[in-house]
Amino acid sequence: MNLPDNLLPPFWTWLANGAFVAIMAYVLYSRPWNAIRASEQSNVFMGACVALMMLWSIKAGVSPGLTFHPLGVTVLTLMFGWRLAVIAASVIVLGITLNGMGGWHAFGLNVLLTGVLPAVVSYAIYRVVDQRLPNNFFVYIFACAFLGAGFAVTVSAFGIVGVLVGSGAYPLERIAYEYLPFFPLVILPEALLNGMVMTLLVGLRPQWVSTFDDNRYINNK
Repeated sequence: MNLPDNLLPPFWTWLANGAFVAIMAYVLYSRPWNAIRASEQSNVFMGACVALMMLWSIKAGVSPGLTFHPLGVTVLTLMFGWRLAVIAASVIVLGITLNGMGGWHAFGLNVLLTGVLPAVVSYAIYRVVDQRLPNNFFVYIFACAFLGAGFAVTVSAFGIVGVLVGSGAYPLERIAYEYLPFFPLVILPEALLNGMVMTLLVGLRPQWVSTFDDNRYINNK
């Protein structure tokens, strides 16, 4: 899902980079790092970035831009909130770009499509579950982590398809043949990965998950 340089017209990359700068300015202005000032939390945050950087290096595809790799952004969002998830995604994209797996001109677009978009979707689903559904451990895991991750990666992938088709980089017919049929092979593993990781975290290290509360989801049952 990492777009290389020279695949899209300059207008698209400049527009995306401008949007990325605006979003990052808002995120940094809100000072989300206050939530990870403790040494343990900051270490967990950096460890998560490194782990996902390695995970994003595992990708498959047949054409530039038409690739798949695990995201894990839902886990970041549930652990740290959407703002820190966006910062983490920016660090991850920076790492893989330095490694030659992404384009510098497409940096902002890659962060928007594989970081900001799934983080916002994951957090929106969490908020709906938090406000509308019962306070239950299994509801949290299944709805926020499992379904949330599956929906987030779907929105991210369709966002990439929209950009590639809208910019004229690829015709829809080619994407429908090379990319869309493999969606189920990505959505289910992404949902399972995020669901399993969140189950382990809330079971063993619930203090690392900012959106989870033992007293609310477990102790009052």
